[in-house]
Amino acid sequence: MPYVRKVTACDRCRRLKRRCDRVRPTCSKCRQAGVPCSFSETGTSSRSSGRSSSSPSSPTTAFDLTSLESWAETALQTPIIDPSTNEVAACKLVSTTNQGKSREIRRRNRVRFSCTRCHRMKVKCDKKSPCTRCRNSGFASGCSYMHKSNGEDGSVEGEVASPEPESFSAIFQAYNTRHRGSSHWRVLMHRVKELTSWDFNLFVESLRPDHAVCTFELTVPINYPFGSQEAIKFHSLKAVMELLSKTSSSAETYVDNYFRIFEALHPVFDVDSPGHDVVPFDASTPPSSIGELVQLAQYLVVLGLGCSATLGTQSHSANYYLAAEACLMKTPFMFRPTLATVRTLCLMVMAKRVANATCWAIDASWSLAGLMLRLAVMLGLHHEPTELPESETMTWADWHARRKLWTTIVYLDVEIAMVTGMPALLRRDEVHSAISSLSYSYGQDGPVTHFHDPLYDALPIIMEIATQVNATTDQLTYEQAVQYNATVRQLMIPALNAATGFRQTTLDIFFRRVLLVLHRKFAHHASSPFDYPISYWSSLECSLALLVHQRGMWEGNDGGLAEVSRVFMLDFISAAMTTCIHVLREDAPLSALAVEAADGAIPPRQTILETLRACVEIWGRQQDKSPCIKTGFLVFGVIVEEIPEISSP
Repeated sequence: MPYVRKVTACDRCRRLKRRCDRVRPTCSKCRQAGVPCSFSETGTSSRSSGRSSSSPSSPTTAFDLTSLESWAETALQTPIIDPSTNEVAACKLVSTTNQGKSREIRRRNRVRFSCTRCHRMKVKCDKKSPCTRCRNSGFASGCSYMHKSNGEDGSVEGEVASPEPESFSAIFQAYNTRHRGSSHWRVLMHRVKELTSWDFNLFVESLRPDHAVCTFELTVPINYPFGSQEAIKFHSLKAVMELLSKTSSSAETYVDNYFRIFEALHPVFDVDSPGHDVVPFDASTPPSSIGELVQLAQYLVVLGLGCSATLGTQSHSANYYLAAEACLMKTPFMFRPTLATVRTLCLMVMAKRVANATCWAIDASWSLAGLMLRLAVMLGLHHEPTELPESETMTWADWHARRKLWTTIVYLDVEIAMVTGMPALLRRDEVHSAISSLSYSYGQDGPVTHFHDPLYDALPIIMEIATQVNATTDQLTYEQAVQYNATVRQLMIPALNAATGFRQTTLDIFFRRVLLVLHRKFAHHASSPFDYPISYWSSLECSLALLVHQRGMWEGNDGGLAEVSRVFMLDFISAAMTTCIHVLREDAPLSALAVEAADGAIPPRQTILETLRACVEIWGRQQDKSPCIKTGFLVFGVIVEEIPEISSP
């Protein structure tokens, strides 16, 4: 029989959970309260008789008596409230009385940010969709997140499953059914397929293992800089300031490397004019206005690009890009843009192309460049300003900065349009305006006619070439191609002479790419060496020049140039395919039989093959950095093996 502890306290002290001194016949607590104690003779005999017999001996037990007495005591001590005069007090009294009857059970309702599997295993989750742990473990399809929200009925939403990843066939079909102009490299791939015994299915199979990586394993999200889930951690400015404080010692180095490499690639800042340079931010002073927030976003992208050039990797620069996105999203940039907003988007286009060296990312850059261009048009950068009020007179430095930024925007638009095979978003008359026709001078610093940029003069004709090459009607004729060739080469000389260093290299790549696209239609014709000789030899010259630039970037001592060469990934791929087409043709002057018959008159064939092999080796060294570069390495490895060698004498 279980042990039952003996009750020694009186009923009232036991019920009120007070210490009882057990003084008989009335304890001190009951005596002070003036109520009968259960230790009295009547209460004790009643409780004893009730415990000794199985049936009740009296109609009223001691427990009922003490309960009635305690209720009477509580009623006497409670003030009388008239509900008609004090309704609030009456409600409070009722609530206090019923509190002991029904006690609400409160539960914690924390927001769970980890996926279901990582939360169950109690491991850190990177909150991607799917997360890296689930993807590496083979549970990508089951990676899902729980979102809790308190409804009116206190219910909690259930698990929301992530959508199933797209199949390889759906991704491949979506990529190939997109609109592509003649300037895209896909035209070259079909031409290579015709000249070799290589099965095109090999290209498809080479894509299969890494097709999901093109959209998942990226330095920045594919839709950057809009709605990136990874940027949530920088939603608070405190997190952004902490990021700046961690890299305060390296910030100056990052900024210097940005201006050394990326500013030469696409000039965004007018460093010669005061007030248009990058504004460094103190980590202890958060931005206090919308303008400072935009400048902070601009500064963060500069740090990210400079970090990639300094360390030679993109993994450390991702946080800067995401923090810049979080800052930009806090500003009304869609309907109230500023020059700093447009500069920030220009920098983000560059960051997207450098960080994600994939075909999908470059296609996405064309969409982002369209938004950047439209915001620039909203600011009126595409035409010269009219007369301004005297109180708002534009200085010569302001005009110079606007013109330089607009030149870079058009340059980016044409460059990305030719690489992706998409149409340019501007017409020729929207690009160029006669500077000499302006009679208004900006301030007293100097007349507008002093400004001269050879690249700005060349952009209208290059935009016209890009439009005609990718057009489905009004096809380009050979006579027009020859005329455009002479014009571009004439404009190319002063533009290259005005630039120095890496800027000169990037401009040469740009002009060579334009000439390569211009002559592609005629250079790949069956009788091009005889009917279209200018196009044939110009195409070969420009493709070899691009491959030489690729080798120069990788074989130099500057690791930052090797990293930025990923921007020109599709340019180098197109140049390599064009070169392969030239040496694969059996009836061309560069064929193995023609070179042997010429008896040394055409010696560069072996040099061309060595250049191609060197480029394939370069792609092999960086195949782990991009799935598209890996695919190019596999494809060109097969193509180069099929190119016949020249028999030794």
